[in-house]
Amino acid sequence: MTNLKHGDVRIRALVFDGERLAQRSSDPALLAQAEIAAGEAADEQGDFPTALTKLQLAVDASRKIVDDPVPLLNVLKTMVWHYIQTKEKQKAYSALNELQAIVEEQSSPTRTVLFKSAEYNVSISFGDPVRAQRALLDSLALQRWLGVQGMLTSTLDNLSDSYLRQFDYVHAAKYAYEALSLTVVLRGADGLYFGVLVERLGDIPAVPLEDIAAISSVVVGITPVLASVVKSSGQNGQMLTLLAVEHMADILRQEDGEVPLGRKA
Repeated sequence: MTNLKHGDVRIRALVFDGERLAQRSSDPALLAQAEIAAGEAADEQGDFPTALTKLQLAVDASRKIVDDPVPLLNVLKTMVWHYIQTKEKQKAYSALNELQAIVEEQSSPTRTVLFKSAEYNVSISFGDPVRAQRALLDSLALQRWLGVQGMLTSTLDNLSDSYLRQFDYVHAAKYAYEALSLTVVLRGADGLYFGVLVERLGDIPAVPLEDIAAISSVVVGITPVLASVVKSSGQNGQMLTLLAVEHMADILRQEDGEVPLGRKA
């Protein structure tokens, strides 16, 4: 998903410009991708009728692609989330069932993980905690088998919450502890805490201060992602860089409508 944030008018304008350009193309995959993005943008605005129209166009374009199931998988995942937002239970399960059928045909563990995420979201949203918990457990097993780290914390956190709702405090604590073990908690300049998801921790060599140079030219969008770089290269030509994690946390807080680090409300 494009994961648009809180009324970013410029990004939405670009999304709809891209949609207009894609509509001139004869490439159904390009059109499907553009319509998915436009549907998500409309969903973010709360314009659900327009979002549904865009997503249905994406479905139509995806069904024309016979040699690649990915566009249809993507639009069905987005459809599922759309129907969750509009609280249309039967339509959400219908889209989920079609998504499941395609994933089972592919026999892809990675796509199964993505399906299990959708299954959890639908089940927990429409009052089926047993199926939701089963989807989380299946997903967790697959993530560990695949060595996937990016989704583990949220899966473990959701499992902890699931067991907590069942008053199973032993399992709730177990999964909560595992989730916390994947997160490094840091304290910002003004004392506020924020967490950084890590894949693994390694040895960090001692570095003389004179070898550290500030850097701000490496950005994602408008967000600097590096704070500094060690001027002397390490062994095998490796370079040690220091992430601007506090600044990235500041940007995320602004996107979520929170008070940035170092500022007062």
